[in-house]
Amino acid sequence: MREPAEHAERHLPDDRLLPLAELLADPSRAGSAPVLVYCASGRRSAVAADALVAAGVDAVSLRGGIAALPPALTLSPSGHDTPLPRGT
Repeated sequence: MREPAEHAERHLPDDRLLPLAELLADPSRAGSAPVLVYCASGRRSAVAADALVAAGVDAVSLRGGIAALPPALTLSPSGHDTPLPRGT
């Protein structure tokens, strides 16, 4: 549910970028498999999850968005896994 610039900054591995406006215009673009949707803070993804559920898709929103996740679980701008800090 993020915009391209936000996605370039930080995203989950193997995700698929689908901005909220595009999803709302055509919910079938999300497919029929269960979906975890996320955005920066969780607000847009909650709207998206509600729209998907209304369209018959099994969908959940990541509460708190990507901001709620530790950086080690996401990909950095370079596209590589963010390394864990040394000594942890």
